[in-house]
Amino acid sequence: MARLSRYKLAHLHQLIVERKGNAATIARAVGCAPSTVTRHALLLGVALPRMQVQSRQGAIMARYYRLKAEGLCVSCAKVAPAKGVKCRKCRLGKVQHRRNVVASRYYRLKEAGTCVSCAKVPAIDGQVRCTDCAAYQRASLRNTRCSSD
Repeated sequence: MARLSRYKLAHLHQLIVERKGNAATIARAVGCAPSTVTRHALLLGVALPRMQVQSRQGAIMARYYRLKAEGLCVSCAKVAPAKGVKCRKCRLGKVQHRRNVVASRYYRLKEAGTCVSCAKVPAIDGQVRCTDCAAYQRASLRNTRCSSD
């Protein structure tokens, strides 16, 4: 551990006593670790403000709860939703995006001649599914029809 010069130590003590920010800001000004600043603050008997450490996920959640409390849409922060936490436009936008993704995957696999269900093996000629997936779908439909009778 490198020791602080007399000048840096005096500067550190001056910033701590004047309470010029939290440990991180004082450490950057002096050129030492924040733990050094907190140790010297304890020796001087000065309570520094606590550091505000917030992750990206924490910031996202804080924004979410703030917008929710204000009654705004948590996606666009503009329109107040009628019910729920997202406005109609944002809710439908997500559904539409999902439909587009599924449709594009379906047509891409169909053109390539690959099974649209498992995307692993070639489809039966003139069909969109392989033999295993087609048999599974037929059995599933049969069970659904039988259970509804």
